[in-house]
Amino acid sequence: MVTVIIPNFNHARFLDERIRSVLNQTYQDFEVMILDDCSTDNSLEVINRYKNHPKVTQIVVNEQNSGSPFKQWQKGISMAKGELIWIAESDDSCEQTFLETLVKRCQDREVVLAFCRSKAIDENGKEKPNHFQDTLTEDFVMDGTSFMKKHLVHKSCVQNISSALFRRDAAKKIPLAYMEFRGAGDWSFAVGLAEQGKVAYVNLPLNSYRIYEANTTARERKNGHGAIELKRMYEGFRNKGLLTEKDFRAHRRDCLRQIHFSGYNNDVRNELLDMWGTTLKERCWLQLLSAYNALLMIINVIKKRL
Repeated sequence: MVTVIIPNFNHARFLDERIRSVLNQTYQDFEVMILDDCSTDNSLEVINRYKNHPKVTQIVVNEQNSGSPFKQWQKGISMAKGELIWIAESDDSCEQTFLETLVKRCQDREVVLAFCRSKAIDENGKEKPNHFQDTLTEDFVMDGTSFMKKHLVHKSCVQNISSALFRRDAAKKIPLAYMEFRGAGDWSFAVGLAEQGKVAYVNLPLNSYRIYEANTTARERKNGHGAIELKRMYEGFRNKGLLTEKDFRAHRRDCLRQIHFSGYNNDVRNELLDMWGTTLKERCWLQLLSAYNALLMIINVIKKRL
């Protein structure tokens, strides 16, 4: 059996679509647990429509907001009865064959994580450009260490948790440090799974990952927390021996560029540059790079007018 965990906070406008996309799966050996984190919109109204559905085994509503979606993950995992778990985030959606396809990949008992390609959609369901998984071009099954080195240490090709099916026993062994993250928890969680066995990938877009201004991923990119967590992930990979010192330095240079050109206000930008131990020489180099880019823009404008 699969346990489907639907963690929700203020996603009433997407929740009905999410729940229906789960209940309408072609593979039907599953239970559904809906966890609401003290929503202030009409989420409970939507959730209560399904309280008598035979697949919905638990509805848990927090009296106070937990402050982290990953605490809800952990709560759901601790209550799950299924051997396999799918965390179907409440603002995402999927194809009807999602479970059927990934459950087949988990028939190999050594596979601890199976995931599929994700489509990026906006809040209205319109597909958006998505190049995050461009390096994934065909189905595969590989050992976890090889998968991490090829598909996790530079960026997470498991784009979001809704695209994945994983073993309950493996999830319970993951260090709880992933709950300290705000945006990179999916990434840290995927690493914790891959360390325990094989990873399978299906090159079919069976998951729809919603990206819009109000969601957690977008917020963390804007407020600087995402940059802090990125540094923490890279340092973790280096400490595990998965990222060479040369690659770590290359990532550091890329991060400095991203921070400098990201549009953060000066206080946040300087705080993030200080976090990386940016030298005076590096700051001067970034300023020169800014001036060079500005000059190129001016030249292009002049060319267009001539």
